[in-house]
Amino acid sequence: MSSGSTPATPQHLTLQEFSAISRLSPSTIHRLIKAGKIPFVQPAGKGGKLLFPLNAIELMATRTLDRPSAPAVASGDDCVRLSGPRPKWTQAPKRG
Repeated sequence: MSSGSTPATPQHLTLQEFSAISRLSPSTIHRLIKAGKIPFVQPAGKGGKLLFPLNAIELMATRTLDRPSAPAVASGDDCVRLSGPRPKWTQAPKRG
């Protein structure tokens, strides 16, 4: 029996099951795990099978909603001035 086909415990989902339900790829799930955004257990230790609680999708959604999102574009007040001279293309043309 291969480890990929063994059923998870009733309280947990395997990586493949979680991927199918959440519609996220396994690589995206691993990235979210590394960022601490998805709860999981690894009963066999490092390198073992990942198991996700049944409510992991709900927990992931609430963690995302709890954090305020950053604005897509910084406003003029939020911009940081860099040191050095301003580029000529940002300066108004001289008249005269």
